[in-house]
Amino acid sequence: MESIKHLIEQIPIKHDLVSSVILVGVLLGLLVVAVVFTQADSKNRAIRIFGFLLLVELLIGFDGYLCYTGLIKHTLHLNDLTEPLSLLIGPLLYIFTVSIIHKTNLKSKREFIHYLPAVLYFLSQTVYYFEPLATKYNVYTNAYHPGLEKYEQVYSSIFLISGFIKDYLRWYIIVSFGVYLLLSIKVYFDQFNQGSDNVKLTEKRHIFSIFLLFLVLMVLCLIIIVFVNFQTDLGDHYIFIFFTIINFIAAGFIMSESRFFDKSWVTDKYGTSGLKVVPKGLFVNIDSYVKNDKYYLRSDISLSDLSMQLSMPKNYISQAINEKLGKNFNDYINGYRVEEAKRRMADEIYKHYNIESIGESVGFNAKTTFYAAFKKYTHQTPAAYLKSL
Repeated sequence: MESIKHLIEQIPIKHDLVSSVILVGVLLGLLVVAVVFTQADSKNRAIRIFGFLLLVELLIGFDGYLCYTGLIKHTLHLNDLTEPLSLLIGPLLYIFTVSIIHKTNLKSKREFIHYLPAVLYFLSQTVYYFEPLATKYNVYTNAYHPGLEKYEQVYSSIFLISGFIKDYLRWYIIVSFGVYLLLSIKVYFDQFNQGSDNVKLTEKRHIFSIFLLFLVLMVLCLIIIVFVNFQTDLGDHYIFIFFTIINFIAAGFIMSESRFFDKSWVTDKYGTSGLKVVPKGLFVNIDSYVKNDKYYLRSDISLSDLSMQLSMPKNYISQAINEKLGKNFNDYINGYRVEEAKRRMADEIYKHYNIESIGESVGFNAKTTFYAAFKKYTHQTPAAYLKSL
């Protein structure tokens, strides 16, 4: 019997158009992930989930590139290490959908349940990860080069159990995508039954949520088609090509939202906003959300956050507020907060609150900020105003 090193050397290296497309997708995905994690607001959990989703897809795609080309023979000890990640794609898409539609996050304990299948599968394959190269050579060639000579060896009973679980990974993936497609559809239609202002979608978010559902459905259909027509991993490159398409879409979306092409060095204050004339209803929509949803009471708000909530560019919002009221964003928000603070000072319900607590209850993070804003709008301190009541 030939040595394992000699058998590994016989694995052919293949480079063609498919491998080039997959590699381009991997490199593009790496760029997008880097932009997401370095440029996105750390408080924007939806975008960070999107970044983790792309990172998972990127790692799976790179593993697929190595396996398809045969380059995996140089790192054969890493073979199938990304398999558990395939069970994270469905949950991450679902959690991302929830974050986009409801603008809320799942509770950490509930979220962990969605990751549990991937964790359990990883634990079930621990034995395989520590197997010698001969085992991994046999597993790889069974999937990608069935005609190559196998290395004869005796497998332990524990490994056979691990291998039995591995044989059904394709079914786990199909079930995972099927379940999370149904959950995502439920989340989408629940918004129409709740009748709450908090779940109303802007047109942009509405279209994006439909695209997410369509994406999950497309991936599920593609996986089923590939798995039905290919008994081994020989058809997986079709899935990796689809990942490349997703990376191009993600890169295009990021570029479309980028200010890279703004001519801020030659334009006036709002020359880069894209709005030569502010539509009449624009400020009304902004003000309606801020006032009716009592958005101004949140202590963590910012222009970037409001932009995300309304799916509207920040400079559109800033320009609309400035042209309508002659104020910047902070003064606009603080105006509502001060009015609410005055109302609560006169309300018996808040009689037991001290002045600092009143300020905190309307969204001010610091006593000094509250006092400065209050005096700016009322020309007296909160204490003096309270005394006048």
